[in-house]
Amino acid sequence: MILAALDYRTSSAKTTIGERSQLMSYQTGIACLTLPYLMIQNKTIDILTPKEFRILMNLSKLTASIILITGLAGCATKLPTLKDGESIVNLHEQIGDEMLARRLDTQSAENLTYFKVSPGAHTMELGVVTKGYQESLHRCVATLSYDNFLPNERYTLMESSAGREVKIELLDSKGNTLAQSDKIPCL
Repeated sequence: MILAALDYRTSSAKTTIGERSQLMSYQTGIACLTLPYLMIQNKTIDILTPKEFRILMNLSKLTASIILITGLAGCATKLPTLKDGESIVNLHEQIGDEMLARRLDTQSAENLTYFKVSPGAHTMELGVVTKGYQESLHRCVATLSYDNFLPNERYTLMESSAGREVKIELLDSKGNTLAQSDKIPCL
C-alpha cells in the first residue's frame, strides 16, 4: 500500500496521482515525497486517515530527533588529551573501508582510531578491511615504521585501496608524505 498525506475532507477514498498533486497544492499545502516511478497518471493510491497521518508525522519527528541527537553526540566526542611532547597519529580510511589501530611498537593500542606517540622512532600496526568484488571483504594487516616523530605534532595515516592492493601513507600536518607501506598482505 502506498501512503499519501491528503486532507481528510476530500470526498473520495481513492484519488489518482494527478488529482492528489492538485489537492495537496490547493487544499493542504503539505509536501509529500513519492518515488519517481509512481508518478504515472491514472494510478490510484490509498489515502491516510487523520489518525494515521498524525502517527506518521509523529514517527517522522521522532526519527528526525534521533538523527539530530546522534549527530550532536558525535560532535561532542572528547578529543584525546596529550602530555607535553606527545603527538597524535589519526587514522583516515578510504570511504567504504575500515582501518583500526592495533599495536604501537609492542603494546596494544589504547584507542582504535588514533595512536599517541612520543618523539622518536615507532612502529604502528593497523588492521584494514576493504570491500572487494561483489561486496566481499578483504582483511589486511599493515605495519608502518617511522624514525623521526616530532613532539606536539599531528600526523595522519591515510589508507587507499584499489582492488586487492592497499596502500598506507604517513602524512605530517602539512600533507607531506613521511613514510608509506610496501605491499600489504590481505586475506
